Amino acid sequence: YVFVSIFPKSNFFTLLVLLLSVLGISIYSVEIAEWASGSFSGLASSSDSRLLDTGYNGRDVLMQLALERFKSQPMLGLGFDGVKFDFDGHELSAHNGLVEILMKFGIIGTFIFTLFCLSLTWMTSKHNARFKAATIMSLATIFSLSTNSSTFFVLNYLAIYPILLVYLGYRVQGESYKIQNESRRELLVEH
Repeated sequence: YVFVSIFPKSNFFTLLVLLLSVLGISIYSVEIAEWASGSFSGLASSSDSRLLDTGYNGRDVLMQLALERFKSQPMLGLGFDGVKFDFDGHELSAHNGLVEILMKFGIIGTFIFTLFCLSLTWMTSKHNARFKAATIMSLATIFSLSTNSSTFFVLNYLAIYPILLVYLGYRVQGESYKIQNESRRELLVEH
């Protein structure tokens, strides 16, 4: 939000790099936290809190199992039930929205989903400055969350809100553009 507020004319490529940077930091957040806790080990050892506990909480095991299962049908994926794992009577998922997209829809579906995400970023680049900052923050949040939870095509519908924000901002920008063009035509006709 701050970046786009400072640079309101951010174009598609700038926004894409920004989102990919947020995604990269999110993917490696556990490693970053482990490095930081190792660098400041005095702070971590003085507390008995789980707040400073770093690790994947078993999610790394789930992702590894997911990727192994994915290898059986990489092109078309395994469908919606392909991402479920049974552990001691508990049904778990890969806890990674991006890995789940790959597992459910395969390489072909993931490619289509990637094109959809690129189109969301392109549409956001066309928003007016104030709306663009809020929308890019929303997209960055959902992509960041997706690295550690199920966010796409699940019952919590978290991804619906940023998508609606993108489309609403794009539509408002389009209507604003039409009004500006009509005003210019009227001025030209008058002169």
